[in-house]
Amino acid sequence: MTQEALSALASQDINSADTKDLADISRFEIDRSLALDKRLDDFLLKVKNPYLFKVGDLTVKIKMKENGTEFKTALLNSVFSIRGNLPV
Repeated sequence: MTQEALSALASQDINSADTKDLADISRFEIDRSLALDKRLDDFLLKVKNPYLFKVGDLTVKIKMKENGTEFKTALLNSVFSIRGNLPV
């Protein structure tokens, strides 16, 4: 995914999003046998927008600080750790 594509996804407004079109990450299965980069790729393909998604009935909007934690690191520390899918 290009930086431009990620920027466009990050700018999507939570209030104008149609929640029935958002991916529900609570339904995702992550293949722990895949290398970490492949797991991230698989997640990005499934979620479609890593900045705006659902967890059950809860809509989640991720915002990153400028000069803050790198997106990949934040994703690993949030989504993958919640699901118990961090590498051993």
